[in-house]
Amino acid sequence: MKFVFNQPAAVIGKRLVVSDLHLGLEFEAREKKIMLPLQHKRLARELNALLSEFDAGELVVLGDFKHDVFGFEEREKRLMADFLDALDCPRVVVIKGNHDSQLESYGFEKLAVEQPQGIVLREGREKIGLCHGHAWPSREVLSADTLCFGHQHPAIRFREKTGAWSQRVWIVGEMRASKKFGTRKQRVVWFPAFNPIVGSAFVNSGERLLGPFFANNLFDLKNATAFSLSGLRLGKIRELSVLNKS
Repeated sequence: MKFVFNQPAAVIGKRLVVSDLHLGLEFEAREKKIMLPLQHKRLARELNALLSEFDAGELVVLGDFKHDVFGFEEREKRLMADFLDALDCPRVVVIKGNHDSQLESYGFEKLAVEQPQGIVLREGREKIGLCHGHAWPSREVLSADTLCFGHQHPAIRFREKTGAWSQRVWIVGEMRASKKFGTRKQRVVWFPAFNPIVGSAFVNSGERLLGPFFANNLFDLKNATAFSLSGLRLGKIRELSVLNKS
């Protein structure tokens, strides 16, 4: 697996892998009087450029392909259809996230929907487990050499005298071994959100993080390393936490 320079995307063999597109987020924003233009065609163009650059024949999304948690309205279905029509690849695999309710019910031709327990891909001798991160993955995913997930859109928050700013990051660390939860020491790659307008979890701020890995203290976050999208090593999370102290 390799990260794509300056993009929240990775390549596994001939597959382009991203997380958290949250298509249709703009509908919720508009209900709150935030008039955002629809972003799905721009996202499709960006993904098409990456698919072409890496000659990828498949797009894999680590959950939250769509945004509406509670249903699947007609306007969202039309947006999905437009997005999929605009994508220059024959197959899109979505591992269901907590926002992907009813996604498989519409029957989009090029869309394959996998359950939240995740899937395992092979690249040479390496097994790479993929899931969204809001639910327990399968034993097969937990036994892979590398575990990849998304869900909480990791970012680093920087504070200065003039204010604060943040940037999306990759988090690379390790899972703790636990007989109780069936985990073992395992390399972990936490994906940033592909869609830049979604909110972020500031992983160096001490805020509560959701999902079974964090709720059960299985992911060693403090000793994990943050990397910018450009590949710059920003440091371990325990070192970066000082950036939020006054």
